[in-house]
Amino acid sequence: MFVLDSDYKTFNEKAYVRLILKNDSKIEAFYKDFEPYIWAVCDQREIESKKELIEGISKESHGKFLTIKKCIVEERYIFGNKVPVLKVIFNHPSDVPNLRKEIEDISDIYEYDIPFARRFLIDKNLIPAIHYNFEIEKEGEIPIINNFQIEGNLNLSLKVLAFDIEVYCKAKPDAQN
Repeated sequence: MFVLDSDYKTFNEKAYVRLILKNDSKIEAFYKDFEPYIWAVCDQREIESKKELIEGISKESHGKFLTIKKCIVEERYIFGNKVPVLKVIFNHPSDVPNLRKEIEDISDIYEYDIPFARRFLIDKNLIPAIHYNFEIEKEGEIPIINNFQIEGNLNLSLKVLAFDIEVYCKAKPDAQN
């Protein structure tokens, strides 16, 4: 099967990554064990105190009480230097923009603008239009992806290709009129 597109859907307040796959027909399958996160970077002498501050962040937004799910200390390369950083994990992808400012007040943050489904593709090294073998099982009515691996160099045969471009023109359209 080939990956055509990705986004996410919410079931019971949990985000599932949805992959649009193509085999002989189009298939929709979900990956449930991926959590939205960003990176917070601070002085390593303050990492534990910053971790506690970030884990304590909460906010009410649109009638919901938002919190940080957890923070994990990991080592990452920042500008070529290996440093301890905080992986800030959220309960839902929509919490990232809602809680980002509060984290930014405590620490420098990175990768907050990568969409959840794209982050999944990057982290799992899934490349659209490459042939994979997916293990899919149904949980109720939802097809869940359990595992996947590259299957070979098969070519994807498409009938339609589209481009979405953004253009700028000084003359028209005029937003004021």
